[in-house]
Amino acid sequence: MKIVEILGMDPMKMVGILAMALICVYEVATFYLMFNREKFGQYHLLVCGANSCMNWGSCDSEVAFFKHLGVKRNEVTKYGMFSVCKMKCMGCCVNSPMIVIVDYTKGSEGFSYNYYEEVTPKHVCEIAKMVKHGETGLVGTQNLNHIKSDLAGGNTILLVEPNPPSSHDLDA
Repeated sequence: MKIVEILGMDPMKMVGILAMALICVYEVATFYLMFNREKFGQYHLLVCGANSCMNWGSCDSEVAFFKHLGVKRNEVTKYGMFSVCKMKCMGCCVNSPMIVIVDYTKGSEGFSYNYYEEVTPKHVCEIAKMVKHGETGLVGTQNLNHIKSDLAGGNTILLVEPNPPSSHDLDA
């Protein structure tokens, strides 16, 4: 049986198939974000909710999604195109805040992820408009002054090779 078939099942049926207690099924299903217990849209928008992203404004981006799409967290838009939820951490703190758009238009086995870094509320609305029209837009950092994790304007520290640490003369 495929995992996709299991995920759509009634939890009690899963208990029988997996031969485990119901609480164990719920512990896994509620911990991992890949197990969606709620209906989601063809484009599932994930907003990073880790400290770094929140400090740099991911909550503002999430609110912008809500206003632009007319939904609340974990709701699906009227025609099932979009849903928005918060994700624990996307592991790109250096370019926070970030979002991911999961494209399920080709089904649950042909899905793809597009990562957008250093987003602002304005960016997320523009990205949602592009996605609605079948475009992915600029994937990666939205700050055109950055190339991956490099600083705009280049390094400002460690411009020369540092001196090696001092050590004891072992031959003395």
